[in-house]
Amino acid sequence: MTRPRPAPELAPTRPSVWQWLLRRVWYLHAPTQLMLNATPAQALAALQTAAKPSVERLHLRNVFADGRRYFLQFEPPNGFTLRTTSKVSWHPRRRTASVSVMHGRFVVLGDTLTRLELSSHIVFFYLLDVFLLPTFLLTLIITMPWGVPVIVALTLALYGLSWAWHHSSAMLEAQEMLFFVDKALAEFIPPPPEPLGEGAQVVVDVLPDFARAWQKVHEQDKNA
Repeated sequence: MTRPRPAPELAPTRPSVWQWLLRRVWYLHAPTQLMLNATPAQALAALQTAAKPSVERLHLRNVFADGRRYFLQFEPPNGFTLRTTSKVSWHPRRRTASVSVMHGRFVVLGDTLTRLELSSHIVFFYLLDVFLLPTFLLTLIITMPWGVPVIVALTLALYGLSWAWHHSSAMLEAQEMLFFVDKALAEFIPPPPEPLGEGAQVVVDVLPDFARAWQKVHEQDKNA
């Protein structure tokens, strides 16, 4: 009897440079999925209702801390975009600009079972803002009578700090929107399965036909 050759293992593919840059620069978190016991229409209605502050929904009060507001826009056929802003501390009426965008896509798996896929990325013009202030300061630094190593170190520090500030601000907004979606759709998220208790045994009922077929193959392989 000829033994079948095992299938060759596929080597993990490395992301391209473009994919690596998108993950590190453009996207703000790994793709997130939520399983919902609801239709896309029910989930969208719940998100639209939750986006409006109300004293009747005190369980959502934490998502509106610091005057935060959420703006939901439907994207046919089964998607939406979400943005958020908050109040600025130095002016009673002005609000911050939205620096990140969340995209949601519903995948219907059954009559009342839906998978929600979420991803967030930084706003393009906010990404360009990373370079404005450091570039302006760079035009002043290069006129100073300092050595090249000092100028290079200051330039890298300026761009690095600007990038860290902008990226962390956008990531904070993305996390706030993830928190909002989780709270708004909490009633549709099925509870996690209960863990097995200590000493619990898993019983596997092997089909008799499969057991006999496996025994026959084993005997043929042994006699070959």
